[in-house]
Amino acid sequence: MKSDSNFPQLPALAELLQHPAVAQVLDRVNQSTIAQRATGFLGELQASWRDRTPEGSGLSLEQIAERLARRLLGPPVSAQPTINATGMLCGATWHVPWAESAVQEMLRMAGEFGPVEGPAEQAATLLTELTGAEAACVLGHYSQALQLVQQDPQLSADSERYAGILDPQQFDLPGVDTLANRLESGAELVVCDGGGLLGGPSCGIVLGRRQAVDQVLQHPWAATLPAGPVTLVALVATLSVYQQPARVMHRIPLWQLLTAPME
Repeated sequence: MKSDSNFPQLPALAELLQHPAVAQVLDRVNQSTIAQRATGFLGELQASWRDRTPEGSGLSLEQIAERLARRLLGPPVSAQPTINATGMLCGATWHVPWAESAVQEMLRMAGEFGPVEGPAEQAATLLTELTGAEAACVLGHYSQALQLVQQDPQLSADSERYAGILDPQQFDLPGVDTLANRLESGAELVVCDGGGLLGGPSCGIVLGRRQAVDQVLQHPWAATLPAGPVTLVALVATLSVYQQPARVMHRIPLWQLLTAPME
């Protein structure tokens, strides 16, 4: 007798747990919680497939794995997961997902004792290497960084909040000059947001000529506005991906979204 069950098409739990989308969150959840949440998830999925409801029909392995990964992390404390269908990725309205390496570093820093000065130096070094700037610093917020620069009449700054390492134009999208291009064009300082086209945590990045960056850091307010260590380690992890450009499209969610084919 032919069965009308779709259960054989469901992936096995072992296969789901080995999927990259799921494997990357397993270290964050204890084993008993994994077993409980994964079993409950598969039970609900089986029921939806049996009842032919839209919730469970036609899902690919990747989609099932992504849903399981979210389930393993537990219910959100604040906002529910949302689908952004506006076409706007960079901006104050939407938070862009971080690279998994950035999330891991953030969790590590948040859960352990550690020095707070090292990540700031690492971030500055990576920014200078990737952009050709003589010096760089990272403050807590883009608006704060911009305000510090604008208050000094001796400084001339090129402010482009969403400038990054890559130009979207190379992927047939509207172009935004890279940080390196802006410096090459003669900008003394460039101010941008780490949450823009860099695809990292939101923060205020100032880079350019060493004398100008030092002048920003000497401002009386500068010492009160540094980026926190959690933000800095996430930024360092994000910038580290750019050291191997071929990985950017696969490792930084913003660029995964920007380079996804229309179909």
